[in-house]
Amino acid sequence: MDDRPLPAPYQNPHWQQELDRIAPGDGGDGVLLHLYWEEGYPWEPINRWMIGTVNTRGPDFFREALEGPDPRTQGHYDEVLKVFKTHAACSRRQWDYYQKTGHHLETYWVCQGSRGGHRYVFNQTEGRLAVMNGYDAQPPRPGDLGYITPNEITFDALRNIRALFLDQAIIEDKENQILAADEREGLVEMRRNLWSWLSDQLEESCDELAFALKSDMHMAPDGDSNAINKGLEEVEESFITEGVD
Repeated sequence: MDDRPLPAPYQNPHWQQELDRIAPGDGGDGVLLHLYWEEGYPWEPINRWMIGTVNTRGPDFFREALEGPDPRTQGHYDEVLKVFKTHAACSRRQWDYYQKTGHHLETYWVCQGSRGGHRYVFNQTEGRLAVMNGYDAQPPRPGDLGYITPNEITFDALRNIRALFLDQAIIEDKENQILAADEREGLVEMRRNLWSWLSDQLEESCDELAFALKSDMHMAPDGDSNAINKGLEEVEESFITEGVD
């Protein structure tokens, strides 16, 4: 991670144009994608391109905070813990974006690593699948992996993920229901797609992080790899056919 916050580098207009094509906001969900540079703070430099979701429709539960005073005026930096403590219910970036646009911005994607980036945070289902894969319940933090600019791998991942989110919503809705045979088959295929996507995300980004932390690309994983792979295959099959408990 860079040791100081840096000003935003050149932003190619093509990047935001591509995001606008992926999520034009006119498909009924009112969701847009917004690219921005996150420099971080003197005590926590980030220096990464980030992509946020912008919901232009529906109630905003943070509206009172977003319409209130600047979050920077509602806290202080703790010199001992090295963190900024605040009573604000929203971040400074969310507050600033709302002041300019009237919409709520949520950080969604971190551009870093060799695979075009990854989700900023996993939801409950994805976190459980990550643990079932043998990884942490959350992806690497912004700044943990190498710097990149948004690229075609980034855009491809974001195109695919919109379809997966619909599958995920159906999985969560039907998980404990009694289903007809064709519905069960459809649910199995959705679980298979979700497992495949998340496994690919985790394998690359988490392996990069582990190697970076160890500073040795030649270190072998601990344990019997054959036993580990067999156990993971059993977990995968259980999730695809039966779901999560």
